[in-house]
Amino acid sequence: MFIQKADPEMHETNIVPLHPVEENRGAPGGVPASFARLGSEGDIPHPLHAFPDGYHAAEDGIYVWGHDADESKPHWLCGPLIVEARARTSSRSEWHTCIRFLDRDGHPVSMSLSDADINRSLSAVLAQLVQHGLRVTPDKRLQEKFRHLLMQWEPGVRMTLVDQFGWTDQTASAFVLGDGSVIGTARVLPRPHLLAAQGTRPQSQGTLEDWRTQVSLRAVGNPLMITAIALGLSGPLLQLLGLEGGGVHVHGPSSTGKSTLLRLGNSVWAASDHIQSWNATRNALEVISAQHSGRLLTLDEIGEADPRSIGETAYALSNGKSRSRLTTSLQHNVLTWQLSVLSSGELSLGAHMGNVGKKLMAGQAVRLLDIPIDTEAHGAFRCFHDCASAAEFAQSINRTVGHYYGVAGPAFVRKLIDALRKDTFPESLKADHRVILNRLTSGMECYTDGISARALHRFAVIAAAGELATEYGITGWTQHDAINAVQEVMLLWSLGRDLPTRSDLDATRTRIAAFIVAHDGSMVALGASHPGSSGGVLGWVDADAYYFTREAWERMHAGYDPTGSAEQVRNQGGLKVTEGGLQFRMPRAILGRPRAYAVRRAWLAADADSDVAG
Repeated sequence: MFIQKADPEMHETNIVPLHPVEENRGAPGGVPASFARLGSEGDIPHPLHAFPDGYHAAEDGIYVWGHDADESKPHWLCGPLIVEARARTSSRSEWHTCIRFLDRDGHPVSMSLSDADINRSLSAVLAQLVQHGLRVTPDKRLQEKFRHLLMQWEPGVRMTLVDQFGWTDQTASAFVLGDGSVIGTARVLPRPHLLAAQGTRPQSQGTLEDWRTQVSLRAVGNPLMITAIALGLSGPLLQLLGLEGGGVHVHGPSSTGKSTLLRLGNSVWAASDHIQSWNATRNALEVISAQHSGRLLTLDEIGEADPRSIGETAYALSNGKSRSRLTTSLQHNVLTWQLSVLSSGELSLGAHMGNVGKKLMAGQAVRLLDIPIDTEAHGAFRCFHDCASAAEFAQSINRTVGHYYGVAGPAFVRKLIDALRKDTFPESLKADHRVILNRLTSGMECYTDGISARALHRFAVIAAAGELATEYGITGWTQHDAINAVQEVMLLWSLGRDLPTRSDLDATRTRIAAFIVAHDGSMVALGASHPGSSGGVLGWVDADAYYFTREAWERMHAGYDPTGSAEQVRNQGGLKVTEGGLQFRMPRAILGRPRAYAVRRAWLAADADSDVAG
């Protein structure tokens, strides 16, 4: 059989031989090279499987018969194209047709087209395809044949549309990168509303061995560097451990290594300079966050962010949910994500907000942990390896991460997928996380404020990622390198916040208990016949708490900070307070209803170890 071959641009007639369509179906000798290439790009052994009747494949594309009265005359329809799969949601709705074609330069392009759009607005679908380089006949009547081709071609392969990049479901059998490519064996595809967030393929350069020897191993001896890499690896563990996203914010003067830490963390997944700016709109950051789900998002220079709204942005980055977006089809779609964040700036989050009179809330502080960089030593660096100074070492690291990047993160995910095939892995991962929680507090003064336990969990997942990647042979570190580094960074965090330690709280508790013993006769039972505050009464007592007058509280903590002591107890839930302050308004039975420091009996009697949980 002979057909007409169209010129790539003019489609003028040339006669070339073509195998019959029966020979095209799965017969390697009968598949034109262009279609065979499309099949090999998608690992499809039979690219023309289920090719619809009435269509024929040639080197330059697809032809169709039956367009006019002369049914023996073939008509060129489009460039080389195959239908790879049909896709739908897990509830078997919202069907899509997945295609792959060669653009005008011969490069393969994969796209997902809504079946509803193909039937409702073919012209819009064709415009989208032409924009991406597919050559299509301009003949409007022939274009209906193109619609028929897409809808009648049944490849027999089914894919599942998913709502989030990163892990696609609780089974963690597939991990979707920000460009839609998949690590794992599951057949999944991002839903159309994720296309707005879909970016270019994360770049990689060099081998894992290159990255391990030239980048990761040079972090040894530098706690902040190890923590930056471990934080970069921690994204995939968040969903597996049921933890919310968030991360750390390193701050300090210029030339202290902040940008180097960002590039180092970035090298786990992508090019080291693939760093985002805080100076972006909320909508833009939501799209960027969705694209980085399951991975690391690096944000540079917090000082460029609006201090009036950055607290809300910190919540959004951690909570992992965008505001609802109304599509052209009047569907409300929400972008979601779970990611780790590494941020930098000259100011802490609290200081930046304080510039406009905003107060850092506890929930914001725990979502983006402030890590001050030591300016009295060598900034972010301690060990310079083969370099003579911190500056030379930073320059060396910046050069190497520019050559080796984007291989460690995908390698880590592949190892996790292999491990998840064992039913015991999820529980063993959670057990390891609990062990690391205990190791991080071993030999350290523990923290006593209400958010410290949540911060400890965040530090623990960073350390767990580093230890697990070391066990998998990815980092080249020795066992406990990540735990020890994160423990030192955790100490920087606590010192930067100037929090009371367990011994501080124990001393406060001891002072309160000793005062009660020494002045038991001056504490009046609530409901007694002499409820007034005169006559040497230092406070009141009931089954729930001790209520101390201001004078008694100041005597109790003479030589210390009475207000700071009250804040310590309140932050541990040890004070009954009115309207969020430090004092409690006494009931009407007490003359004048004075304010008192109300210390709960349960807290006073509790084991100090329980205070760490907050």
